[in-house]
Amino acid sequence: MRMRLVAPLSLGTLFAALKCRRDGKIQDSVQAITMLNQNKNTKAAMEYLERTKPDVELCIMNTQARFRLALRGSSLCKRTATTSAKKSIKSVGMLEDAIKRLVIDDEWEETVKWLIPHIYDEDDPSSYKYFLKRRRSQDQRLNRLLSQLVVKTEIGYGRELINQDILTLLLQLCIHYRETNRNICLNVLKILANIVAQNEYCATAVANSEWFPVLASMASSQVFEEVLMTEKICNNGLSVFDSTRKPLKTNVYELFRPDDDQPPIIDLVLIHGIRGSVFWTWREKDNPSKTPRTRCWPRSWLPQDVPIPMRILAIDYLSSLVHFVGVVETVSTRAQKFAVELKTAGVGDRPVLFICHSMGGLLVKRILLDDPEIRRSTMGILFMATPHRGSPYAMYAPLGVRPSDDVKLLHQQSAINRQLHQDFLKIIDTVPVISSVAETEKASLIMHQKGVLVPPESAYLERGTPQYL
Repeated sequence: MRMRLVAPLSLGTLFAALKCRRDGKIQDSVQAITMLNQNKNTKAAMEYLERTKPDVELCIMNTQARFRLALRGSSLCKRTATTSAKKSIKSVGMLEDAIKRLVIDDEWEETVKWLIPHIYDEDDPSSYKYFLKRRRSQDQRLNRLLSQLVVKTEIGYGRELINQDILTLLLQLCIHYRETNRNICLNVLKILANIVAQNEYCATAVANSEWFPVLASMASSQVFEEVLMTEKICNNGLSVFDSTRKPLKTNVYELFRPDDDQPPIIDLVLIHGIRGSVFWTWREKDNPSKTPRTRCWPRSWLPQDVPIPMRILAIDYLSSLVHFVGVVETVSTRAQKFAVELKTAGVGDRPVLFICHSMGGLLVKRILLDDPEIRRSTMGILFMATPHRGSPYAMYAPLGVRPSDDVKLLHQQSAINRQLHQDFLKIIDTVPVISSVAETEKASLIMHQKGVLVPPESAYLERGTPQYL
């Protein structure tokens, strides 16, 4: 039945396109879908379709139109046909086994082998200890596998994984863990965001899959991580077809972009500090009884307060106070990675402003020192409680634990931070506007102490008028 309707509907789209050129008013659902497919007056087209609720005509929507509907969180996404899963796996153990059976490369095979618990010799205590050390819970194993898949999909393998039914596996993992394990769910969405950005085959497969209505529901979720990840997935899917949109890599998130008919004039980039996150660093923390709260004040307030079309991006990364095992990322390695990801997102194509908190300011300094392209585009930096000369409280970190390299960098005696500051002063005049904000209110710190984590004398960068909070 649907195949019989596709041909006349396709002809109808041609007449609808001609009618759309003559008359700006939407006459029918075919015309509205044509406008949506062509990215013309999409807001009016979506409003018309949501009001009229057509059924059959929705099958002629192209991939871009589907992603725009999902971005809007439209109820039409539930009425649009999708490709059913080849098979349904309900057991978490079966899902884990299916993930392990994915064919990617030798490194992936080694990761899978490393995570498989080995049988130990009951008569050998050292073997038993080794077994206990290697054994992990099912959720831990899954999260480790998914973290490795995030890394793999950053460089490719999208088509190969789709052909192995990865979209179904990811969806079932998301459904199972959405309410119980945020880390697993977040890694699932990161993998999807990487896959959808790779080519038209991958983008179309995601848009036509059962992920389509799920993404639409997440676009209006009360969980901020789901909202940002849905926007990222849809943006990456659209970037395959639309040159005005740039793909967002794993560590880059888009908090706001103006409407398509208002191209951004500037890019605003936010970078959080130690133990921060794009998902909570920029939220409002005042008394909720006084004013309505926002989950992300740059996203909610800046587009209203600044009368200039801007795109707001944010960097997200993991950091900690202590370190025991695993890969160590230094300020230099992070800065190099972030510079590549920012340029992939189009940062440097227009003027750039940075807002950075705490250690995020040190990362910005390193990025600008290492990347002349981004430095030339940078018009201003707002340093918020950035420890240019370290923090006196970093000295307490070694007491009883192994401080991470992030904490060592914040030490007042850190040679790396001192050299970074001296080097940045040599290029400081290349940035037209620099402002420093220092905190003066004491906060609860470690060992029952209260104090200012970054004192004003460390937060001031010897340029411009300092501000105090």
